[in-house]
Amino acid sequence: MSYNLSFEGFWDVKMKQNIPNCKGIYVVFASDYQKDALLAGLLRVLYIDSSKNINQTISNNENILNWSKQLHYNEQLLFSLTRINDEAPLEDIKMQLIVANQPVLNETVKPNVKNQISIKCAGMYYGLKQYVTVN
Repeated sequence: MSYNLSFEGFWDVKMKQNIPNCKGIYVVFASDYQKDALLAGLLRVLYIDSSKNINQTISNNENILNWSKQLHYNEQLLFSLTRINDEAPLEDIKMQLIVANQPVLNETVKPNVKNQISIKCAGMYYGLKQYVTVN
């Protein structure tokens, strides 16, 4: 199966209330983003997960605190997401993104997919690998 993921974002912690209430996969980045810059600066992938309500998950203050512990001087958290429809294998797609990108806060996982999955990332995916294929 092949999946095209269109990532939306970026939102910082101050704008987290504007993150959509949707089902999908979200990515937490550390960035040296400055609001006057046109694009986010250096991005490090901290965490990838899935949620039935991404806004509610990201708004959880406990998560923000844990993610913030990974920030270096002058960095801030940025969030990006991709909406996933009900027919797509949400957990398989999430796991393949974790395996390919190895976020700091995700446990190391081994691919466990029954069928070949190909993923192409578009939109605000900066910091993630654009193409992921697992046999």
